[in-house]
Amino acid sequence: VVTISATASDNVGVFGVQFKLDVANVGNEDIVAPYSVFWNTTNTSNGIHVLSATARDAAGNSANSTPVSVIVNNTQPGIEEQIEIIGLTAPTNIVFLPDGRRLITEKGGIIKVFLPGKTAPETPSFLSISNINVQGESGLLGITIDPNFATNSYYYVFYSAQTPILDRVSRFTANGNQTNISTELILWQDNNAATGLHEHRGGAIIVSSNQLYFTVGDHFEPSTVQSLTSYYGKVLRINLDGSIPSDNPYYDGAGPNLDEIWAIGLRNPYRMSYDMASGRIFIGDVGGASVEEINLGVGGANYGWPICEGPCGNPGMTNPLYSYTHDGKSAAVTAGMVYRGTQFPHVGNLFYGDYAQGWIKRLLFNSSGDVTASLDFWPPAGQSQYIGA
Repeated sequence: VVTISATASDNVGVFGVQFKLDVANVGNEDIVAPYSVFWNTTNTSNGIHVLSATARDAAGNSANSTPVSVIVNNTQPGIEEQIEIIGLTAPTNIVFLPDGRRLITEKGGIIKVFLPGKTAPETPSFLSISNINVQGESGLLGITIDPNFATNSYYYVFYSAQTPILDRVSRFTANGNQTNISTELILWQDNNAATGLHEHRGGAIIVSSNQLYFTVGDHFEPSTVQSLTSYYGKVLRINLDGSIPSDNPYYDGAGPNLDEIWAIGLRNPYRMSYDMASGRIFIGDVGGASVEEINLGVGGANYGWPICEGPCGNPGMTNPLYSYTHDGKSAAVTAGMVYRGTQFPHVGNLFYGDYAQGWIKRLLFNSSGDVTASLDFWPPAGQSQYIGA
């Protein structure tokens, strides 16, 4: 509960002041100076609201105050931090199967399956990839489930193979709580064996409209990102059988372009998500010197790297949906998922985090899909959890 106050004067005499939240009255008109009202913010939805006051005199004349925008960020009851599963080795991703089982990927090439309500994995592992490169940021990085998993048992992974040292997207077929490695069908792999630093691999993978979208980082080779003959720094799109959609924006058949390219200009996009309700794709891109980005996935977009970071005025560049500066700290945006559940009131909010700075926040959108606010989620506002260098 907060107190809203206002001062008012009139040549005849102020009769009363009515406070308003957006267009609704807050409490009754206050007819005794100093003018104020108590506002219980827990009865107001989180987000941006407008406070104002209307003063009137005995003659019926009235005047409105200058509106003031405020952000409501109520702490929701029932949300607490707790440890769900222990004993994982470098976990990289989690997905849920239609029957409630959880699959958790580990960087070293292992996928573990957890039955609903269980905190210990089934044995043996759901999948074990032995041909795995784990140098630097390589490894088993991404996983997504086929829309028809309940009938075909297909799922897709992004991983870094050791022999040859190539990033790869493969389809596997599960059999109960296990997967035979022989079911692997390679759908895509890099055309350039990794050398030097094994960093900025990307590895996010999603299914949207029965097509696979996956990200490839710049491999610390920023000069390749704007080139359509390199997979680095891109979002790629293929069909679920590995064929290439002919309507990909840079598709030129026998021409020089790599036809899988869907969007360019990214640095280290290791998280991406698809919100089925809105049909939007969100891409988190870890910045270089100064800015972290959350980008809206659009075919043919150029997100600017390495020409610019964050909002960019250069012709042909696509500005991020949202960005924030490093403020002298390490940063690694981890974005994100739109909440579409029923247990909590944050429906439609995009939750995103920062791996280096150790927090989770949420983006609010207006009816046009534009960002209206970024609000603290964990730790609560005013607390610090910085873990970067």
